[in-house]
Amino acid sequence: MENIITIAPQLKISNPAFDIESIAQYNICQEITESRFRFWVIDHLSNEYIWLEDFHLQVPGEELSAFESLKLIYSEHDFLKSNKWKSVKITINNQSFTLIPADIFRKEYALRYLQLAKGMTIGKDEEIHQDLIPEHEVINVYSSERELYNWFSETYPLMDVQFSHQSSQMIRFALAYGAEQTAFLYLEEKTVTMVVSHEGNLKFCNRFSYENARDLVYYVLFVMNEIRIEPDEILVKLFGEVSDESEEFNLLTKYLPKIQIGGIPGETLRFQEIPAHRFINLYL
Repeated sequence: MENIITIAPQLKISNPAFDIESIAQYNICQEITESRFRFWVIDHLSNEYIWLEDFHLQVPGEELSAFESLKLIYSEHDFLKSNKWKSVKITINNQSFTLIPADIFRKEYALRYLQLAKGMTIGKDEEIHQDLIPEHEVINVYSSERELYNWFSETYPLMDVQFSHQSSQMIRFALAYGAEQTAFLYLEEKTVTMVVSHEGNLKFCNRFSYENARDLVYYVLFVMNEIRIEPDEILVKLFGEVSDESEEFNLLTKYLPKIQIGGIPGETLRFQEIPAHRFINLYL
């Protein structure tokens, strides 16, 4: 008997207001990591978040690549592949990015910038993208799998699919809401994206992998030492897979007296079932 593989969401939140016949007035936003896929739907008219699903792309007992899992999710879904969306936005969440000042950026050198930052050759199987962050006059150069990029273009042939990088969104958030000297940390699956801003100026942005909470503390304190900030001089806000009872939070608290779980400013109608800090990219 043929083994039928089905990938169910780890988290699903739906609002009765969602109407599949009204997709033309909805914006769909999707985020891809090396092991996760999530999407959320926003009603353009009410600005209300009306659907969220979060998937793990690694299927126990199955040798599926992340891309194969993504295609399987799409093939089984009722409305993901609709071409009637008002807009389609894709967030790439990986470690393949680098920031270049806009005044020296040259598009023809984008590949070289990224290769220098990664310390390795970028293969022909990767697509190079650029995000302009006008608030700081910087260009974020990043890559995604070319096969993934082409597949999204083919899946939504009638749509102008917009790509961006998760770090670009974190930077915009930090510049908008970091009036005082603030470090924004987004934790998920043993990686941390760290952005430091002060009075609308970007001071640092990078992403690290860590094995345990002690590794995380080491990286954070190392960065602060490198950019010459004393731990008691900076507000630290945590987002993502973290809580005030987690090991990461409790250990960081010992070294960073001004630490807190982050929040999302504004009056956007959000999902009440999950903490606002969990999926920060929902609101960026």
